[in-house]
Amino acid sequence: MLRDFSLLSIFSCLACDVSEAVVHEQLHCRKANMASKAVKTAASASSVAKLAASASLRELRLHLCPKSSASAGAREFVTAHYAALKRENVRIPILIRECSGVTPRAWARHAYGHERSAELANKNAGEVLAALQELARSPN
Repeated sequence: MLRDFSLLSIFSCLACDVSEAVVHEQLHCRKANMASKAVKTAASASSVAKLAASASLRELRLHLCPKSSASAGAREFVTAHYAALKRENVRIPILIRECSGVTPRAWARHAYGHERSAELANKNAGEVLAALQELARSPN
């Protein structure tokens, strides 16, 4: 949406290769924004694609607190990677459970009732992804 039609300016947009007088919302290019989102999605999809390498994996569960600082990395992981994770691992149920005051933790349920868990307190999104990849491996 354009907020002010008087914001005509000459600028050079590196993402669009445009160098002309245009009305540009908040001096931010939509194409650049969409391109950066596509790159982030592709990067996160490639990093989570290996998650379901184990054929025995049946379910992933993440428990986190919606407010605590210990769950900040788990919340960041969910907002940044959940869509790509689900898109790349369609057959695996991925459950996100929020409960006030709970310690962030992840569980992986494998075939024959084998369950493994990992503590996610005070970890960043990358460390949460690494923990999930470790949990997704076969429990043997």
